[in-house]
Amino acid sequence: MPAAQESDDSSVSYEPHRFEDFAPGQAYEFGKRVISREDIAAFADVSDDHTALHCDDGYAATTPFGSVVSHGVLNVAAATGLAYRCGLFEGTVLAVLSLETRFDRPVFPGDELTLRMTVKELDPRPRPDRGRVTF
Repeated sequence: MPAAQESDDSSVSYEPHRFEDFAPGQAYEFGKRVISREDIAAFADVSDDHTALHCDDGYAATTPFGSVVSHGVLNVAAATGLAYRCGLFEGTVLAVLSLETRFDRPVFPGDELTLRMTVKELDPRPRPDRGRVTF
């Protein structure tokens, strides 16, 4: 995939957190990421999802959207990249256990994504040396 187009978000950086550093209600905002037409085409190739709405400019122009739109899961992938890039989870996350996503509106080429996450709940299980954080 081509390199991400970024806005100047160099002030958005967080130290890695341990479980005990999190508290319900804490909010984090991560970077900015522009989704390009090239990103959409590259994702179609990687995922093998060549749905006309994402890949065919002529077809997409006839839809209510008026142009191609990004794959929803490409937007999710870009969001995980934003979360990783800010440093908050560096060296501290063992696994993502689940992901719940809603797609409220289309993302068009040239749109800028920002990720906001709020700590909802902490669960000290499964072991004393680690826990689960729900955002």
